Amino acid sequence: MSDGAPYDAELERQLLGSVLIGGFKTAIEDYAVDVEWFFDLRNQEVWTACEQVAADGGEVDVASVGIKCKTVQFLDLNNLADLSPSATNTCFYAEALRRVHVRRKVWIELMVSRQGKQDKRSPRAT
Repeated sequence: MSDGAPYDAELERQLLGSVLIGGFKTAIEDYAVDVEWFFDLRNQEVWTACEQVAADGGEVDVASVGIKCKTVQFLDLNNLADLSPSATNTCFYAEALRRVHVRRKVWIELMVSRQGKQDKRSPRAT
């Protein structure tokens, strides 16, 4: 799990795994999971594929998501699905990833703020 870092790739993968075995509806309806919650670009691709499958009226699972993914392979999706013992774990993973996402947003705002302060203090070349 996350140790205070602004992202947690393993947690992202665990959430995706639970989504691929039946937790998509919970992730969307109960937690409003969004692609920006995912830091890892491959995980963003998988989440976007899940959303596309659902928007097309399909069942979100390894096979349907695999068809939508352009760079992530079926084997990788199967490995994701194996990370979660049950779709009921979606609640735990979604809540934990939400906290990581909020922490990342705060971290980014802090970095931008610090950069702005440094820019104001540094002399500009004329």
